[in-house]
Parts: sequence; structure tokens; C-alpha cells
Amino acid sequence: METQPDSRPENIYQTAATWWYRAILRLYPPSFRRRFGTEMKGVFEEALDEHTRNGPLEVALFLGREVIETPLSILDQHLAAKSFWVRPYPINLLAFTLGFTLLGLIDVWNASQGLTGIRGCLVNLLSLVFAGGTGSLAIGSILNPNRKSLFILCGAVGFLLANTLMKQIYLGIFPDAFTAPGSGISFLVPFLFPLLIGSIFGLFVGIANRSWRSLIRFTGWGGLALLAGFFVNRLSAALMQSYLFPSSLHGLAPAGSGWSFAYLVIPSLLEGMLLGALFGKITQRDVTVAA
Repeated sequence: METQPDSRPENIYQTAATWWYRAILRLYPPSFRRRFGTEMKGVFEEALDEHTRNGPLEVALFLGREVIETPLSILDQHLAAKSFWVRPYPINLLAFTLGFTLLGLIDVWNASQGLTGIRGCLVNLLSLVFAGGTGSLAIGSILNPNRKSLFILCGAVGFLLANTLMKQIYLGIFPDAFTAPGSGISFLVPFLFPLLIGSIFGLFVGIANRSWRSLIRFTGWGGLALLAGFFVNRLSAALMQSYLFPSSLHGLAPAGSGWSFAYLVIPSLLEGMLLGALFGKITQRDVTVAA
């Protein structure tokens, strides 16, 4: 008797989604994972298989919901378990390091793939939304866990506006801020931009917390934190350019090379780590004052 081959082709996206979910399950607290991990994995795989049969749009909507809801569920379980990872320093360090490392990886991707037009713009915008939303989620989970969704929205919008609309306004006022060598007072012009970004991001975080004290504290200290992060980013990039790159490259690594990857990602990673530590300190002080 001749057997009929499976009519459904192997779906690489389905395989990747299953791998992603199995990996992200490991971020739950161990006690929760032991009780519910196997069951949750089975439910996800059955639901994914069902949505796959209904078409790509159904799969996209299903995975979109999971990408939004699963991190919130993980955070809720860590809060319930009073986990080490939801204390001000660890959660901020993880969130900002993850968000800013992603920004560095997007720079590598843009350099190697040459993304332009709508596709490249969309990728950049989504990375900014992710970085701002992830950082504000970490802050909100400490300041007010009941408003996590509002913190995500405000942080994402604030960081996106600061890096798009406000950047255009800033470059309209200082068109040569990042290209022409500065001298005298003009040397300080590039450092005004991270102050602006941090202040706007902090303003939106304060709005999410619905507290005048938080609004003032995060607007002021947020600008200083981004300024410190910008300084670390540029300093580490300059040191790498001076001491790690071959002199024949004249400080410029070919797009897509290992040097290019290190040059674009490591400064962003260090910037994220510093921001995580600083925003952890700001959050801790805000909690202490509120108490």
C-alpha cells in the first residue's frame, strides 16, 4: 500500500516560533516552570499548529499577542515570587542592556544589508519602540506594577519621539552637530542631544507614574543618564577605533565583518549597561522617597 506524503510543507517560521517559545519559557521562575512549563509548551504548540492551518495572517496575529503578553506574564510571575530579577538594579540592567544591544545589532544589520526605504525605516522605528518600551517596563515594574502597560506605552512613545521628531528639530537647529569638528562652545553641541533624549524619555516615564515627583526626577536625571551613556558609547568606540582596528582600515571596518560587528554592538551594550545601573539607582531613590 502506497503511503501519501504529508501535504503540509515544513514551515521554518513555525519551527522558529516553537524554538523561541521553548527558550523564553526558561525565563520563568524555576518553581513556576516545573509546575506549568510542559503544559504551557504543549498548549502553545497546539495553538500554533491550528493558526498555521488558518493562514499566515492568523499566525502573525497569534505570535504578535504572544510576543506582547509572554514577557508581561514572566514579569508577573517574578513579581509574585519576589525574585531577585525584579529588584531595581537587576531588572533595569537587563532591560536597558537588551534594548540598547538590539539598537547596535540593528546598526550592524543596516550596515551589512543596506536597508533603505520603508523597510529600513520600519526596522529602525521598531527597534526604538522596543528599547524605550523595555526600559520603561523595567522602571514601571518597580514603581507601580499595576501600570506596566502604561509604562510600556509611554516609554516607547517617548523614546521614539525623542529619536525621530525631536532629532529632526535638533538637526534643523544644529545641522552640523554630528559631522563638523567642534571648537569652543560648539564642541558641546553633540552632547545636548542625549540630554534631550533622556529628558523626553524621563518625562514620559514620569507621566506614566502620575507623580509630579517622578516627573521632575526622571526628566532631570534621565537626561544626565543618557548623557553619561552617550559619553561611554563614544569613548568605547574611539578606543576600539584607535587600538583594535588595523591601521590599514583607517578606523573603518568593512560592513558585515567581525570588526564592524564589535565596533557597532559593544559600545551600545556598554551604554545599555550603564543606563541600566543609573536608571536602577533613580528608580530605587524614587521608591525610597515615596515610601
